[in-house]
Amino acid sequence: RSVADLRSRLNAFAKAFEGRRVSAVDEQEVRNWLDGMNRLSARSLKNYRNAVCGFFNWAVARKYRPGNPVAAIPVPKIDWKPPCILTVAETNRLLRAALEVEGNYGRKLLACHALALFAGIRTQEVTQLNWSAVNLDRKLVRIDATIAKKRRLRTVDLPDNCVAWLRLCAEKEGRVSPPKYYKRVAEFRRDAGFTDWKDEKSNALRHSFGSYHFALYQNAPLTSSLLGHRGDDDVLFDHYRALCDKKDAEAYFAITPKNVGRKK
Repeated sequence: RSVADLRSRLNAFAKAFEGRRVSAVDEQEVRNWLDGMNRLSARSLKNYRNAVCGFFNWAVARKYRPGNPVAAIPVPKIDWKPPCILTVAETNRLLRAALEVEGNYGRKLLACHALALFAGIRTQEVTQLNWSAVNLDRKLVRIDATIAKKRRLRTVDLPDNCVAWLRLCAEKEGRVSPPKYYKRVAEFRRDAGFTDWKDEKSNALRHSFGSYHFALYQNAPLTSSLLGHRGDDDVLFDHYRALCDKKDAEAYFAITPKNVGRKK
């Protein structure tokens, strides 16, 4: 997904400057191009700016031009908002809907949601994960450096409730995720009643794990490690601290196939 996103942003830039030599594009032209997209969010503008900056860094390294025209363009500031997480009731509702989906697709759908909700595994990692990396007897998942966002190997311990969910849908081999994951999951969530998911609940599954895990254990380095962040990235959890309390967290990690229909 990250590669596809980068390709999309660079294609937009290439189309805007079609026919121009890489060495001829100057800073003001890039500024004007970015200013022309002011209808976009600050985060999206930042992503466009960073994508083009990375391209010109590559061009400089290849000696296609003497300097990076984007380097002096400020990175758009993003107003911080607390991450959106699912409530315990919403998590129950989402998993109950996944249980009702039949066949192989239903099993894969359930596995992807369980790994994101209760192990905090990134979507782009889940979509590349193979069942050979999941060991339910040892209660762990191995995220190889080849699929990890930050290209660092990590092992994620699985809580008991996650193991219980995965035992319903585990396979001996093959991809954990279904084909056309993003399109089909978006349709599933919309049908399940989460119509605002794209805008308000981006990364909500992973954020839910981080928030509830931190509330339960109050151990920022541990939660950070499971999420695949560096050990000194504790400031991240300052953002999660007030999102839920320990009682919520206990209820969250107690969600199992046996009680998913019960109100919390």
